[in-house]
Parts: sequence; C-alpha cells; structure tokens
Amino acid sequence: MEDIFEKLEQIKNDYEPNPDLANNVIQKINQRESTVTFKKPIPKWVWYVVCAVLAAIAFVVIMSVHFTKSDTQITIYTADKVEVDRIDDLEIFIVENNLNIKYFNENTSTNSIAKVKDTGDLAYIIQKFDGIGSSGFDYIDLKVVLLPNSEFEFYSGFKELTENITVLGLNVDFSCDIEVLSQINHYKAKFVFEDKQYFLEIDTYDSGTEVLERYINQLIN
Repeated sequence: MEDIFEKLEQIKNDYEPNPDLANNVIQKINQRESTVTFKKPIPKWVWYVVCAVLAAIAFVVIMSVHFTKSDTQITIYTADKVEVDRIDDLEIFIVENNLNIKYFNENTSTNSIAKVKDTGDLAYIIQKFDGIGSSGFDYIDLKVVLLPNSEFEFYSGFKELTENITVLGLNVDFSCDIEVLSQINHYKAKFVFEDKQYFLEIDTYDSGTEVLERYINQLIN
C-alpha cells in the first residue's frame, strides 16, 4: 500500500502542467459546437418538389384566366338587328325596368330605347337634347348601353379617341374635331360608370375639356 502512495506522490512531483491545456479544450468544444449546429444543405429532391408545386399552381391560374376569357364572348349587333322605340317618360321607364343608370334630367330631351329585334332585350338608351354653353347652344347625344357582353354598330364612331382625362375619378377617352366653316367643336367621349358604358357626343362652340367636365358632372351628379 505504501508503495502505491509513494508512486502517486512521485507522479505528482514529476508532473509538469501544460499552460495551453485549457485553451486546447475550449477550442475542441467550439469545433464540436460548430459541427453540431452546422445546417446541412437541402437535398435536391426537395427543390424539385417545390418547383413542381409552383409550376402546378401557375398552370391552374393561367388556365382559369384562359377559360374565364373564353367564356366571355362579345356579341356584335349590326344596325339592322336593332330597333328603336320612343320613350314617353324616361324616369318611369327606368323605374319599371329596374335600371340602374345615370341620365340627364332634361324635360326637353328626346328619349328612345334600342332593343334587339330577335329577343326583345334592352340594348341601349338614347337621350338627345339642346343644352346651353358659354358661347351658345350645345347639342348633346348620350347613349347608355344596357346589354352586357355586346357591341353595337355605333361603337365604330368611338374607336379612335386619342385623348384622355379624368372626371370625378372616371377614366374618359375622348376626341375633338372642329368644323372649319361653322367653327363647331364636335366632341366624342366614352367611359364606364358602375359597369355601364356611356357614349357621349357634344356639338358646341365652346372649346377645352371644360365642356366634357361640365356635362359629365351634370350627368353623374
């Protein structure tokens, strides 16, 4: 037993402490932690699955838009497919047919309804009257389209509207032609309000976009 203690004592006396031991241990621990917390790269098959899912979603969206557009077909009516009847009282006509449209409140206006001959469907309302401008009398012609997904022959006169303004938040396309001899300005404008298409023609001695702004304000308000 004494021999064992003597050997232990000798080892103790002969042992030389290593001053770098603590630093080496700490370095080993840090290396171990960095190895444990290192994030492994995502396998390629995961990326393949993600790409396939995204491609499938894109395909569904594109096809849904395609079929929606395909389902919305525009029917074109030539002038001979439409008949026009006089409306005696526009306000009563609008109430009786449960129409949600804007129109000019003019007692002197001439009002008509265009119908599709084959079906009797209400196509569009026509309102004409004389207004008073800054430089004389104005002539106003308003058409309000009632039949959705349709196009009528008078649309061709509104194809080339090269100007644009915003009135009451509405995007209004318009053009103005000047008759040289009479100096009458002929305005054409179209816009959409509450899903209805409005086509407006104004013959006036006045000039500038104020003409359109005045009558569109009068119509909407």
